[in-house]
Amino acid sequence: MDSISLLTNFGISSYYIGNPDEAEECFSQALFQVDSGSFRDHEKTLPSNKKAEIETDNTTQNVSEYDEGMNVFDGPLPLLEDSKHQTVASTLSYNIAQTYLRRGLFDRAKMWFARALNSCSVDVAASSILVLQILHCLGYCSYRMGKDGQAMAY
Repeated sequence: MDSISLLTNFGISSYYIGNPDEAEECFSQALFQVDSGSFRDHEKTLPSNKKAEIETDNTTQNVSEYDEGMNVFDGPLPLLEDSKHQTVASTLSYNIAQTYLRRGLFDRAKMWFARALNSCSVDVAASSILVLQILHCLGYCSYRMGKDGQAMAY
């Protein structure tokens, strides 16, 4: 497994055991490697059946209450197989934003979610759900910052 995937998986683990600082460091190191040219398109990072499970989990959850709905897109995402450079960069930026969100640093989270959104482009199929997640999180940050009008725009 390549170092970008290892760093991402370690970052996800760190996030879920309650260490967002360490998770941010892992995601940042992975993003640095992607941005410096260490990433090759079409690397195998997650088996196809796991990709389908993740997409199903994120798109078909039955949300009956607002508070539950706010948690649908909570947490970092794994890298998916056959992702393009932009999708990997976007996913890692999204993951960094999640670490700031967990710490209640909504301005920083919004900055990283915006960067994640700007990175989405070429790989439309893989980016479509990611774009939805990013927009949701941008709205959530605005809501938590007391900017309800801005939150509703997302």
